[in-house]
Amino acid sequence: MPDSSNSFEAAFVLRPEPSRWLAAWWAILHAVVAAAVLALYLSWPPALFVLPAIVAHAFMRRPAVTPRLQVGPQRRWSLPERSLHGLMLASGSIFTANWVDLVLQHESGRVARVLLVRDQLPAEDWRRLQALLRS
Repeated sequence: MPDSSNSFEAAFVLRPEPSRWLAAWWAILHAVVAAAVLALYLSWPPALFVLPAIVAHAFMRRPAVTPRLQVGPQRRWSLPERSLHGLMLASGSIFTANWVDLVLQHESGRVARVLLVRDQLPAEDWRRLQALLRS
């Protein structure tokens, strides 16, 4: 099957929403780092330079929006927003009951990683994804 988006027929489409759990984890992570900086620095001038950098990192490097995923015939994956089609699940993919880290690879060697958290999908889509990955 050619890799063009016109010939790719989706058998299963996942439309992830932003994850509240991931956003909370990101905020808590940076709060812990900021608290550690305050606890470790005995003088305030160094901390006054480091704390804005932590806050800037929290906002500028926050987790990316998860793209829409399509699973088509022969378990070929597609990420239409990234113009990637005909991807196969590669080694290094991890799936648990609460999150999934997909490593998707094209025949050309191009690799895409997608992190999905349980709260990003409706319960039925999450169950269907888990069944697909475990079969």
